Amino acid sequence: MTLIGIVNSLGWVVLAMGVLLAVPGQPAAGEVREREGYAYSLDSGELLYRELHRTRLEGGEPATEQVTYREPGGRVMAVKTIDYGERPMAPDFRLIMEDIGYQEGMRSLDGGREVFYEPVGGEGVRRAAMDAEGLVADAGFDRLIERRLEALRSGEGLTFDFLVPSRLEAYAFQAEPAGEAEVFGQPAIRVRLEPANFFFRWLAGGMEVFYHREDGRLLRYRGLSNLRDASGNNFQVQVDFPPEGVTPLKRLEALEDEDDPQGSEGPGRVR
Repeated sequence: MTLIGIVNSLGWVVLAMGVLLAVPGQPAAGEVREREGYAYSLDSGELLYRELHRTRLEGGEPATEQVTYREPGGRVMAVKTIDYGERPMAPDFRLIMEDIGYQEGMRSLDGGREVFYEPVGGEGVRRAAMDAEGLVADAGFDRLIERRLEALRSGEGLTFDFLVPSRLEAYAFQAEPAGEAEVFGQPAIRVRLEPANFFFRWLAGGMEVFYHREDGRLLRYRGLSNLRDASGNNFQVQVDFPPEGVTPLKRLEALEDEDDPQGSEGPGRVR
């Protein structure tokens, strides 16, 4: 399945990048593809949830997507629906966590778009009109990466406005290539995503996303989850999307040093 290092004290929510990127080839019209991600706590290393992405493709491009988030025991934590429509980088979407009364999203209305957000506890939905021109929202970030993969491979960074539903606003973000890596034995490019504003960047830091160097498949995301606990705090996670044939980890014993695939001691340890 969001985007990067946001300040919880400001109540910001950023997309956890657990979303499916298109892979090479020309799929049949209406084909449905599935992919599963495994989200581990960066604090304890425990598996927090799994996220199953079911993406319907039309003409080789994502048309709609449903993401089901489940606890390790199988209980549903959240459901997100996405309609890419005519704006694949700023799709309509809705994320619902019924148990804690939380939801966020964006939808199309006659004559415009509306962003909405309901805080944990069911305090009522807050809404605001949103100009979607040039906007990137939710899984639309992956559509942006797909289109600019070659630029990232060549070392070119990206700057864009990203929707933060819990603030009912969009903020300038930057995605910068941070070198090559190896994830699950696959060649990858490491992309660091962070607020473009220096002050917010200093406060919040950033997040990292790893994409397959050749076909842009999402392999790993590390940073804030788009899911929250009962207190309304975003989980800090590493979400792995292991390739077919690779067994997912039972727990995160240490943060893998992607620049040293054999593993090393030091800053890569789970806190």
